[in-house]
Amino acid sequence: MRKKKNLILDFTSLLDVIMILLFVVICSMSNASLEANENAKKSQESLADAETKLEDMQDKLDTLSADNEALNMELSSYKMNSGDPVSAEAYEAILGSTTKVIMKCETGMDTETNKHMVSIDITIKNKDETARQTTAKIIHDFDLSRKERDEFNAKQIGSIKEELKKYLTYSDTKLVWVLIEYDYRDENFSNADLEIIHDAVEMIEAEQDVTCYIEEMKK
Repeated sequence: MRKKKNLILDFTSLLDVIMILLFVVICSMSNASLEANENAKKSQESLADAETKLEDMQDKLDTLSADNEALNMELSSYKMNSGDPVSAEAYEAILGSTTKVIMKCETGMDTETNKHMVSIDITIKNKDETARQTTAKIIHDFDLSRKERDEFNAKQIGSIKEELKKYLTYSDTKLVWVLIEYDYRDENFSNADLEIIHDAVEMIEAEQDVTCYIEEMKK
């Protein structure tokens, strides 16, 4: 009887060891499965992010292509003083004398006034010349009265116009193509900001012997 009892005890201990080993194996497999699922999730997120970026790039390319087509249509409809359509040679001359102005708008805080502002990075390119760079800004001062704000905005319009005039080449420029790039989802950028930029460009058109064509590109 005593010998039989020892055998049963030995078998029970072996069974305990087997159960422990099975538990360790199951835990390892569970951890591996969780890690694999996490890696798969990260891969799917990376793929989705890459697809989103690709779509954004394609949208920008489509927008630029549409802008270029619109510019070509504008040029093709350009009229001589006589009212006749421009000849192929004249069309090429106008295209070659077009100055491109890209105005990238970003919002932020003005360190001098501690007020919201629109910072405008301006790139000006004519023919094969080296691109010229300058900046301008629009301050949002909501503490002013309506009359004071109109006067303040008039000064800002004049400031942007003068900044553009310094870098535009008028001797061989017949057309100034202005592209305004901004984030339409930015709540700190408004139609009032666009109007200020438009007014500045239109003042240049009124003062100089050039035609200004304005396009807007929403990011």
